Amino acid sequence: MAEAAVFSTEGHTSLLVSALQSFRKSKDLCDVVVVVDGHRFHAHRIVLASISGYFSAMFLGDFAERRQTEIMLHNVDAASVATLIDYAYTGKAQCAVDDVERLYASAHFLQFDDVVTKCSKWLRTRTDSSNCLHLGLFADQYNDSLLMSVCDRTAAVNIVDVAGTDKFLALSADHLRRILALDELGVKDEEEVLHVVSKWVKHDYESREKHTKVLLSLVRLPLIDLEKCEALLMELQVREWVTERVTEDAKSEATASPRTGCQDVLLVFGGDVFGKGWRVGKEGIGEDDYYCIVSNEAMYYDPSQDVWSSFPSLVEPRSRAGLVTVGDVLYAVGGETVHPDCAYSETEDREDHIYPMKTVERYDSKQNRWIADVEPMSHPRRGNEVTSCLGRIFGISPNPKKQHYWVKADDPETKNWLVEAYSPEENRWIPFSSPSECTYRLEDATVAALSDQVYVFYDDGDTFGHIRYDPIEDRWQSFSPAPFSFHRTSETEHNFTVTINDNIYFFSSGAFCASFSSKSEQWSKFSLEPFEWSPWAVGAVGGAGDRDKFYIIFRYGVRVINVDSLSKRALMKSGENYLPGRLMHYGAKFISRNFVLNLM
Repeated sequence: MAEAAVFSTEGHTSLLVSALQSFRKSKDLCDVVVVVDGHRFHAHRIVLASISGYFSAMFLGDFAERRQTEIMLHNVDAASVATLIDYAYTGKAQCAVDDVERLYASAHFLQFDDVVTKCSKWLRTRTDSSNCLHLGLFADQYNDSLLMSVCDRTAAVNIVDVAGTDKFLALSADHLRRILALDELGVKDEEEVLHVVSKWVKHDYESREKHTKVLLSLVRLPLIDLEKCEALLMELQVREWVTERVTEDAKSEATASPRTGCQDVLLVFGGDVFGKGWRVGKEGIGEDDYYCIVSNEAMYYDPSQDVWSSFPSLVEPRSRAGLVTVGDVLYAVGGETVHPDCAYSETEDREDHIYPMKTVERYDSKQNRWIADVEPMSHPRRGNEVTSCLGRIFGISPNPKKQHYWVKADDPETKNWLVEAYSPEENRWIPFSSPSECTYRLEDATVAALSDQVYVFYDDGDTFGHIRYDPIEDRWQSFSPAPFSFHRTSETEHNFTVTINDNIYFFSSGAFCASFSSKSEQWSKFSLEPFEWSPWAVGAVGGAGDRDKFYIIFRYGVRVINVDSLSKRALMKSGENYLPGRLMHYGAKFISRNFVLNLM
């Protein structure tokens, strides 16, 4: 074969596309006019046919339009066609947010497959509880299985809120059945699923009565209280049928087991590590120098899968910060970070390396990032000093004159409290009254919210201190004295609380545990086996059927405690779910699975 000379021009494709677009705008060499609702678009057949399956079949097949110079289009809108023709020449499509569905519909009709794929992906990232039913119907219309799956899953996770909308009442039986069949239903128990079915059926009982048993078969009937729901079942005229069905369903693991997909996930974030400088290997840091590193990384643990996954990093590095939710917004509050002048020094006191924080940031699930646009607190706080109650974030701490350093436990100013609450609507912290006097030790105090009350627990040196605050009445009050005492046995011991059902559980890493029932106003005390590593945070699964466990975060993993086993001193390990990395003192909280849907 003879030797060939090869010549090429860099960017030839771009030059060709640019020339074709120029010809189109000047209407040179155009051989077809696309007409939509009186709007005329000049173009080249070869360009349209190369991008669109619709035009390819029209111009290459044995159709009358093959020989026509004007093509009339129906079932599409002019603005979308203009965008699609631009896309054919440039590879770019731009439209208003509100016009994406119209563009999708026109692209689907004209078989601009790449545009359909991109529109579908964009809609999937914008799906939430307010539009999931509408977009689900849209996806069903165009047989978009990926979009349909995201919409159904979002509706399932938010089923209680979604069931309160008019669009829910207008759902078809098949669409509702598809949602109820998912394991991700965001309900606290199966009785909520029963009420969802009842609401839909009773909206048009005459025509929907025939679907009742089919839909109820998707409720995990062995898990409901038949006596409690008897009136509802009688109203639906299915009491006897349900009784018989319960017996059969109890034999099946699928219908007799709690839903696992609706479990919340455990988010951990920030953290620090403190040690000697030679371990870092930083030039100029000697063997006797100490360092402190604070991280902004975050990750979440899925108990149903026993796996850790990455989560968007915080804006600022934080350790011992608070993580609270107000409605569907997630906040990282306060904590501590490395002092700019003391990251590396000869001092071995960790407190000399860190700097308390007043700043707050929130997580935007749609943008998939943390945003630092929240008004800072008036005073720094650690995570165990904040909680959410009645749609606000409450922060409770000593009110010292020094605003940039932690108050020492023996400082007389610890008797003066600073109480404030963050209002998301106003984006500001509002001061509230403080108790007249209380010996409050910052290192030992922790707050929790239950039954619209804010509880504070602390070690006053002699007794187990506790007091509660009523935000509605703006009033502090004592409550049932604990029949036991508690105080820390070491400076490295940490205290934390978690609420489950009607109880607040107070934990100490020194193996002390107590619970208080808001219903009975009674205390209980338990003893636990000493933790192998001092935990910093604790959370309780909020998913249906799994409200009886505590998940305690350690440096290297997660431990699970069954509420029913507290008196038996039982401490179990949940799989090989070790925390990645080497950081300690993570902030942690169980959050709704909604926050991580776009990450899965």
